[in-house]
Amino acid sequence: MRFRNALLTTHLWAGLVAAPFLLVLGITGAEMVFENEINDALNAKVTRAAPMAALPRDRRVAVAHRHVPLQLEPPGHGRDGPAHLVDAAAAGLARVAAQRHGLRLP
Repeated sequence: MRFRNALLTTHLWAGLVAAPFLLVLGITGAEMVFENEINDALNAKVTRAAPMAALPRDRRVAVAHRHVPLQLEPPGHGRDGPAHLVDAAAAGLARVAAQRHGLRLP
């Protein structure tokens, strides 16, 4: 009977010591799992944006030209023929600009 009482007392104190750690672990884990839902609930007015009409294509191209200046080398220069795009990061924009100026990109 004495061993059983010692085992129960040890189990009680081990549980009381471990309980706060396990409680914090469970709460923070739940917070991590439901982070997006909690954020949406607490910031409902901030995260919702009113729908806007898309800008016309010409306006989008003009804005893109302002933010990403294109540099086309003169015809006959460059690697691949009539026009070579110096800024490779703006390849999609270069196609629009090349079409606008009557150039053909490889």
